[in-house]
Amino acid sequence: RYYILASIVSLCYLSFISVQLKLITTKIHTTAAADASATNKYLFFRVGTQTARTTKIVKPTSTQKIKTQEHQQQQQNLNHQRHPKYKMPINKVVILRHGESEFNKLNLFCGWHDAPLTEKGLEDALKIAVTGLRLHNMQFDFIYTSLLQRAHQTVNVIKKEMNYENVPVIYDWRLNERHYGNLTGFNKRQVANKYGEEKVQIWRRSFDVLPPPITPDNPYYDKIRNNPKFKDIPKDQFPDNESLKTLMLRTVPLWENEIMPKVLKGQKVLIVAHGTVVRALMKYIEDISDEDIMKLNIPNSVPCVYQYDMELGMRVDNVQYLADEDYVKRESAKVASIGN
Repeated sequence: RYYILASIVSLCYLSFISVQLKLITTKIHTTAAADASATNKYLFFRVGTQTARTTKIVKPTSTQKIKTQEHQQQQQNLNHQRHPKYKMPINKVVILRHGESEFNKLNLFCGWHDAPLTEKGLEDALKIAVTGLRLHNMQFDFIYTSLLQRAHQTVNVIKKEMNYENVPVIYDWRLNERHYGNLTGFNKRQVANKYGEEKVQIWRRSFDVLPPPITPDNPYYDKIRNNPKFKDIPKDQFPDNESLKTLMLRTVPLWENEIMPKVLKGQKVLIVAHGTVVRALMKYIEDISDEDIMKLNIPNSVPCVYQYDMELGMRVDNVQYLADEDYVKRESAKVASIGN
């Protein structure tokens, strides 16, 4: 009887252990499935298509992927914003077109001519650019800009009004406006009357169509060629005309090799440049098609913000304009127009 009773107790104990093991295994599988589901949802948000115009994933270079101890310490020390839903470390980069220039006001093709800002341009830099940056509490470690004074004047207004006097400014010719060739200095409406609006719009907004190269008889040829600001530009890279495509050949390497590494380290960067430069960067960042880029117009003085995941080196949101939506639409329409 004793042995029979002991056998029954042993069998009951083994059955109990078996049931417990099954329960534990079921719980583990359930938890793993839930984690996988959450991970898939997370990844879909990060890399999933948002719109046809905003699917560019900026892939980090091998250098950017290497996290040094210095990089990790910087991330720990800096108080970065994090995405409210997924708590990922993000950083922002701001791209800005200069205020209204004298040639903008006169409706002239400007390009590499060193036109200054108008009074309205200075005022807009204050009322639009500074206001937008201030409302969103933007701070910067570096400011990148071109060699042209209309961009410099815009930078100076921002630095003064936002107490950025100690922020270093990096001047780079690769952020110069597109060279409009022999269109430089001519009224857009008059050129349209001569060649037709369709031809002029192709020169202005297409991806790869070059305007006629500037010739020595153009009134601005010598002013551009002999501008001392341009003396260090390699002669074989000094353009006589440019399309959006050829402009990107000089602008995108600056973005990839100098600006993005700073952004991915957590450093705050402001770029103050020109309309076509902003279009070039937005085309590259968002992978905008050659056809759709013709519809993109950049208003003066409106900050454009992109957010990047510093861990993966990719954009996590659509562009955000730091200005009233109606104002952005209205000013963009003015830029699109050939004018009077």
